[in-house]
Amino acid sequence: MYPLSSDGFFVKMDTSILYCIEDPVKLVNMVGAGKLYEDNGILPVAENAIKTRLGSLQPEDFFDANTRVRKLNEARDLMNEKLQPMGIKVKHVLARYPHLHPDVAARVEENNLQKQTRLLNISLTAQSAAEAELAQVVNEGTAAKSVALRKGIAYQTERSSQMELYERTRRAEGDKIRKMAEARKAELLNNAYRGAGSEMMVGMKMAANLTNLDTILVPVGGANAFNPMNVDSLMRLFSIGSTNAPAETAPAGTN
Repeated sequence: MYPLSSDGFFVKMDTSILYCIEDPVKLVNMVGAGKLYEDNGILPVAENAIKTRLGSLQPEDFFDANTRVRKLNEARDLMNEKLQPMGIKVKHVLARYPHLHPDVAARVEENNLQKQTRLLNISLTAQSAAEAELAQVVNEGTAAKSVALRKGIAYQTERSSQMELYERTRRAEGDKIRKMAEARKAELLNNAYRGAGSEMMVGMKMAANLTNLDTILVPVGGANAFNPMNVDSLMRLFSIGSTNAPAETAPAGTN
């Protein structure tokens, strides 16, 4: 069948009509017996209905399955309006393999390329917008990350400073307490040295120092005679507490 498109070009199509006879008596009475119902009923009605409905399409619309099927369904309904009173009902109208004139096919192909180019441009524009939005989100995330990192570093520095200050403060307090204790210890020792029994303690320390000597020469007579029980004479003898050197005496014995 050759339906005519809206711009006046014929389109060759493989067309099939599926129908059934609902009332044979009515069909014979109105159309006649034999194959007259096809020649005088279905074919003229189908050709007119299909050309009427498909004739409103553009050449490129014949290749759009959804648009073509919708128009074929409209042609089926139009055919049933005229055939059902004769006792015939059309079930389906099928049209396949549209073939256009070469000039028309070239024009359709060019239009399709233009449509595809336009759709491509729209897609590229949408892609560019999406990439720009993604870049903005990434930049905002990077900036937020940098701010969070700087806050973390500042917090860490602050806590480290507080820790160091606390450590120095506690160490200084500890040093102060230790020095005060050492001073108190020295004061108590000095008081002990100035108190009762200090001479005895000095004599004991002196005796402990003398135990490290193998031999010592001391005077046994005269003003500077050696008396181990006399602390003052021992201190004078060994120049303890005085800058004056002891008088030279002749050795008289050993201890």
